[in-house]
Amino acid sequence: MADRIRRIERVSLNSGRVAPVRSYTLEEYAKKIREIELAAADRAEIRAYLAKYPNPDNLTFAELLEQALKEEQIKDEDLGYILDIQNLK
Repeated sequence: MADRIRRIERVSLNSGRVAPVRSYTLEEYAKKIREIELAAADRAEIRAYLAKYPNPDNLTFAELLEQALKEEQIKDEDLGYILDIQNLK
């Protein structure tokens, strides 16, 4: 959304109480670091999985499925099975 300028539709004011700002305790800081490390590990796992199946044209799932339906068979040699999409119709 930062790539275009839009008109602001509505501005509202919340007169509720604001919580004071404070620093994290050492336990909270350690917990946040663990959460960040776990999220980074998850992202690395997802990137490794996606690297197995490159999509250089950045096609959507629907476009990939349509492309696969046009072919009679797709063989995935890494997994060792044949996916026959034609029989799924």
